[in-house]
Amino acid sequence: MAKFRLRLRRFDPESGGAPYWDEHTVELEPHRSVLEAILQAKGRFDGSIGIRCSCRAAICGSCGVRINGQPGLACHTHLDAALARSPDKVIVVEPMGNMPVIKDLIVDMDAVHWKKVRSVTPWLIAKEPVPEREYLVDREAMVDVTQTMACIQCGACVSDCLAMEVDADFTGPAALAKAYRFVGDPRDDEHYERLNYLAEDPDGMYTCTHCFKCVDACPKDVNPMGQIMRLRRLAGDHQIEDRNNGSRHEHAFVNNIRRNGLLHEADLLPDSYGGKFHPRAVPELLSSLPVVMRGLLRRKITPTKALLHPHKASKELRAIFDEIESEPRYELNLYVSGDDKDNEQATVAISHGAIYTLGPADGTLAVRTKRAGAAAKAGHDLLLHVTRWEASVELAEDPAKVRLDLTADASSLRVRKGTGGMQPLDADDKQNIQQTIDDEVLLRRRIEFHSTAVRRGARDSQLSVEGELTLGETTNAVAFDLTLGTSGGLSARAVLTQSNWGIEPYTALFGALKVADDVVVELKASLPAS
Repeated sequence: MAKFRLRLRRFDPESGGAPYWDEHTVELEPHRSVLEAILQAKGRFDGSIGIRCSCRAAICGSCGVRINGQPGLACHTHLDAALARSPDKVIVVEPMGNMPVIKDLIVDMDAVHWKKVRSVTPWLIAKEPVPEREYLVDREAMVDVTQTMACIQCGACVSDCLAMEVDADFTGPAALAKAYRFVGDPRDDEHYERLNYLAEDPDGMYTCTHCFKCVDACPKDVNPMGQIMRLRRLAGDHQIEDRNNGSRHEHAFVNNIRRNGLLHEADLLPDSYGGKFHPRAVPELLSSLPVVMRGLLRRKITPTKALLHPHKASKELRAIFDEIESEPRYELNLYVSGDDKDNEQATVAISHGAIYTLGPADGTLAVRTKRAGAAAKAGHDLLLHVTRWEASVELAEDPAKVRLDLTADASSLRVRKGTGGMQPLDADDKQNIQQTIDDEVLLRRRIEFHSTAVRRGARDSQLSVEGELTLGETTNAVAFDLTLGTSGGLSARAVLTQSNWGIEPYTALFGALKVADDVVVELKASLPAS
């Protein structure tokens, strides 16, 4: 047995008094938890001490507190470890931060934490049609979301989030990590809608300041900041340019370093808004003039350094950028490690040398369009499903022997949903869009793709499938990024430029509203048993 001094932050709302400190000395083995010490003080000295707890096994997340200024689970923190981190040999326990205190060490999780989690739609929105049996999901896809699924909603990351201290409306690390759990799930049908909402929200994912506090605070290694960064990268993949300038700011930052080698902050602000002479940048530059004038008067900056950055990136640095950007992006989830004993068995589902025939019963072939032009906010980003298509996939150990052939009926496109716009699309709107596609855009022509070369991607499950896409009488080269899961899941994605096939993108409002020339084609399917 050893003696430990506890200093508890107390607050009784019924008394009307201010918060105060309360000290107790307990006797316990050093390997016992801080929670046990608090419960001993509650049982022996003061039964009014308020603490929320349940499982005592770091599973329920109820006993989140701050111990010596650091957030954590009281049941998961040993007394000897807590004492070692205390400069005055007193274990200080306080309620978690960024949430209102109900009593003593109990905070109102519903007012902040759960409210923000609910805001990100924390449930799966299933794809349609729903399969007769279970969904078949790639092993890699489930490994990807396993890290976020480990979250026990203890609120430790919320407690230590610096962005939330400044902006209480920030969605927060826990809710955004929960959002990635569904954005990364291939069974969810609203990846784009989720990303667009989080990007457009003024207090969404771009409010994160990369302080790493949530990473250090999490007792389950969920890495909330890492999930937020993945949401941002996926938003970039979907070409979402948000009204908060988050996406443009990230690109401006990268281009600034590529150009100068060192950050030139004077260029960062205007570049984030499209450049010094872009209409979006002018108000921001004018609002920053008082700060610039103070810097000049105090000689912290000079006109020469502000306008002309003396440092330029070396050829070696630019070569690094070029090399990295020429390779497919590969994100490694480090949460799950070790050997998967079932991995060998799972690969049996894929038979190399077999030819698989796929169709609408095995997955979806979709086209995504984006709006453009000065009046883009009046239009909709569309998700179109091709309802009549057939694909033939021949697999082989040697990527050069892999083949992909795809045919689709251009008259079978159906508007699945539209996002954005002044008002939602109704049934008549969808019918009119479909009629326009048939009569003016695709002209009911047949679409065919035949692969001509296949190369291995950044990892074994990734392939770059090059081939020729024919629409009517026009044929052009196209490359699909194809991912093959060990359990039989297949996905392919390509960006197509409509004008290359003689298609003039749809326009309205005298050209102020139009469909962007680039569209995204996505194929997601499960290989049938061979």
